[in-house]
Amino acid sequence: MSVFGQKDSVIAKPLSQYPQELLKVDEFGNKYFYDERQKAKIYEINGETVVVMDELILLNKPKFNNQLDRNYYYFLNKKLYRVYPLFVTALQQYRDIQGGNEQYEQQSKKEISKRPSEYSR
Repeated sequence: MSVFGQKDSVIAKPLSQYPQELLKVDEFGNKYFYDERQKAKIYEINGETVVVMDELILLNKPKFNNQLDRNYYYFLNKKLYRVYPLFVTALQQYRDIQGGNEQYEQQSKKEISKRPSEYSR
């Protein structure tokens, strides 16, 4: 059982336990394993296993085993709704900066990084 009383859960092993020939590399150069059954990419970042799901299905009315599970669910939900819009904005800014950096040579990157950015406040 997972924290929320649901029967399904994500199973992730460290990348060292997967065959090397099944590992893939993403656009940022990070190695990952794509699990077809769970439809998820499994990364190992800074020694921790990170799972990135292709899609996440949330049920309208989750059922909980106890009050602690209910409180934890609503706590995480509240945090998610506060943070997600900020995450999307930060991701867009990051991608804009990365795309802009690719067109400049190494020497001019240093000059550009000294100038104030449109994102700095």
